[in-house]
Amino acid sequence: EVDANIKRMERQKIYLNAYVEKAINMTKQDIKTPLNIYNAASDYSITSIDAASVTYLATRLIDKNITFPNIMRLPGEVKMGEEYAEFYVNEREFYEMFLETYYNQIN
Repeated sequence: EVDANIKRMERQKIYLNAYVEKAINMTKQDIKTPLNIYNAASDYSITSIDAASVTYLATRLIDKNITFPNIMRLPGEVKMGEEYAEFYVNEREFYEMFLETYYNQIN
C-alpha cells in the first residue's frame, strides 16, 4: 500500500502516547522511574543527556504538570514513485504549521 508508512506512524503515535502517559503516572508514584528507564535503555542508545539531567527534567515536567506534546504529521501527500512510495511536503501548509507551533503573534 502506498500509505503503509503513514498507517505505521499512526500506530507508533498511539503507542508512544500511551507509553509516555504510563511513564508520567509511574513517575508521580516513584520519582526514580525516569532514571530506571534511562539505565535500562543506556546499553541500547546514545544520548548527550546524562542521568542527572534526566532526573531534573522529569521532576520539572511533573512539577509543572506538563504532558507529552502533540505529535504532528507533516502536511503533504504520498505518491508512488518508480520503485517506492514518496512523500511530498505541502510547503505552504508546513510553513503555517511551523509558525503556529513555534511562534506567538504579537500585536
